[in-house]
Amino acid sequence: MRKWIAHRGNNNHGFCENTKEALLTSLETEYIAGVELDIRKTKDNQLVIIHNPTISLTSDGSGIVKYMTLKELEQYNFGNSKHYQKICTLDVFLKEVKSKKIIMIEVKDSSISDLLFQTIQKYSDLNFYISSFDDQFLKKFKEKYPKYKVGLIMGEMINHNKDISSFDFLVTKDIHQKEAKEKFLWGVHQKDLKEVDSSTYIITDKAYLWKN
Repeated sequence: MRKWIAHRGNNNHGFCENTKEALLTSLETEYIAGVELDIRKTKDNQLVIIHNPTISLTSDGSGIVKYMTLKELEQYNFGNSKHYQKICTLDVFLKEVKSKKIIMIEVKDSSISDLLFQTIQKYSDLNFYISSFDDQFLKKFKEKYPKYKVGLIMGEMINHNKDISSFDFLVTKDIHQKEAKEKFLWGVHQKDLKEVDSSTYIITDKAYLWKN
């Protein structure tokens, strides 16, 4: 059976990506093995779940996350016309997780190491995977907080020259990657799934279409 990771919490539901409702609903779905989410730091040092540095593409407002306070961000709708949803902090989301499934946190701001630890260390029963494109951030985080799994994200032309031996997992588009201790594939085409070992996780927005 394939192991599906809901990318930004996306799946067969009406909630918008990286919202608390999307993530929790995906975690409650039987065939989903975990969720992937993105975090950034606000002006007042709150970790919020959002992918882009600006809010214009995912809300009815505008502004740059790192120059806005949480209170300012909470003025806007990060959902849609059917589901009004406020931006969610990582802490608020984790308080509601009742699952041992994977919580993959993609770090978008490499300055948040201690702040991230202060948040996730309160939830010792949850299954955290910390990912980033920044290999130096991951190495420092692992050195300081060795109990957590860290994984390097590899893009088309990004991080392919890096030594991956120190990482617990890889997030990659390379279906033939053999060196990873644990592998998460993203951007993979459905026609290529037959070449992918069943132990590999697939990160996708549409697990509900692929699962059969």
